[in-house]
Amino acid sequence: PLPPPLASQLTTDEHLAEALASVAACALGGVVWGALRGLARRRGVLRAVGTTAAGAGLFEAAMQLKLSLRGRLEGDGADADGRANYSTPVRLAAATAADVLVSAQVLWLLLARLRAPFAFGGWALGRAVVLASDLIDVELEFMD
Repeated sequence: PLPPPLASQLTTDEHLAEALASVAACALGGVVWGALRGLARRRGVLRAVGTTAAGAGLFEAAMQLKLSLRGRLEGDGADADGRANYSTPVRLAAATAADVLVSAQVLWLLLARLRAPFAFGGWALGRAVVLASDLIDVELEFMD
């Protein structure tokens, strides 16, 4: 017998734990990337580490918040496989436009206004670790 379609969905607490772990991984990626960039410039290592870690963590926190808000815009119904649908094409277009706008504005804020030029590299490094971890989990579940 197959489990019900929504049985594999995460609870609210699990979503929160995953989001916090993702933010922490990106901040740690920011520490590593900031240290590498600071050492390459041979000055201001601590400043580069601090701004990069803070920027990468802030960017990931904004992305997680954006995902949460986008989930609320999705339609009430779900497919048999648990994927949510948008109730109208207009809601889908509005959610996609807001998604792109928020991502671009947060990145601009970090790079231009807060002077965290290496934050994106730290964020990318942290996200790579999170995605690799997710792929390992999927592979292990597939093997079982």
